[in-house]
Amino acid sequence: MNSKDFFGLLKEDLRQNCFIFEGDEEYLKQSALLSLKEKIIKPPFGDINYSVLEDPDDKQLISLCETLPLMADKRLIVVKDSRFIQEGVGKSKTPKQQENLSKYLENLSSSSVLVFYCKGKSTGNKKIVKQIKKNGGQVIFDSLSEASLIKWIARELKKYGKKTDSQTAQYLLFICGSDMTVLSNELAKAALVDISSDVLTKRDIDLICTKTREYRVFDLSEQVAAGESANAVRLMNGLIEDGEARLLLLSLLQRQYRQMLFAKILKEASKQNSYMAQVLGVPPFVVAKLLKTTENYSVSDLKKAYKMLIDSEYSVKSGEMPELGSLESAVYRLLVLKNNKVS
Repeated sequence: MNSKDFFGLLKEDLRQNCFIFEGDEEYLKQSALLSLKEKIIKPPFGDINYSVLEDPDDKQLISLCETLPLMADKRLIVVKDSRFIQEGVGKSKTPKQQENLSKYLENLSSSSVLVFYCKGKSTGNKKIVKQIKKNGGQVIFDSLSEASLIKWIARELKKYGKKTDSQTAQYLLFICGSDMTVLSNELAKAALVDISSDVLTKRDIDLICTKTREYRVFDLSEQVAAGESANAVRLMNGLIEDGEARLLLLSLLQRQYRQMLFAKILKEASKQNSYMAQVLGVPPFVVAKLLKTTENYSVSDLKKAYKMLIDSEYSVKSGEMPELGSLESAVYRLLVLKNNKVS
């Protein structure tokens, strides 16, 4: 099941009592665990019936699962960093331990709810993983779609008495990325910029939100395209001073110029912005920014710029050029190309 299915399950009587929480979206995973805890663990004895174990062996885990909850119907047991379900973490488990726990899970005490909490994904070939999946206990927390994230942003803003439109929510995603933990923190900051208004604006986001590396590279490409040499160099140096790898930045800059080239080609083919957004996989307002960025470029110029960036990245990866100075060289050559000083 996915995260939506699991949150729906929590609204009903909880019959399933053994789960694997896995996937890349940690914020959703933590939210699901908190919601599960709130459903099961009730005052006044609350945390007495809640246990978090780090890589327990089979006997320790079985013993705790068999312990009756105190003055409650169920206890909640969370297992982290377990070699029963993941490689490379915790202590190795013997085949005998695997078999012992596997047999026990077939008749797990109805008074216990057991959650194996994974960082990332579980190892699919583990016997216990297969067993829990077969019984419907696998919950996969993947990143949400943009549409789902926009709805989630609206719900989060309600906590602060705020609202916003879908375009501003898209802008926030473009600026800050789609990691929900990061977004939650950035929303909390942005909601306090202007407490006199109940509307979150792009200005609020620009004033306080931390921009992702990808957005800062987008900003760099805009400054290069505008011929703003001083601003471009300042942005480039800021990225380097923040410890970003030059080769990675070069790759991101290459991707940016590829999008600019495709946007220019599609524009000259008289394609609509909505079609371009679908092809490029970006929001419509990003298409508008790309088109504005490419106004003073020809398709030929953009092809030259894109090829130069591909060649630069290849030269570094093949050892023909040192990584040190590679980004600086590429940016300066892009500025020269923009100013039509060389072909």
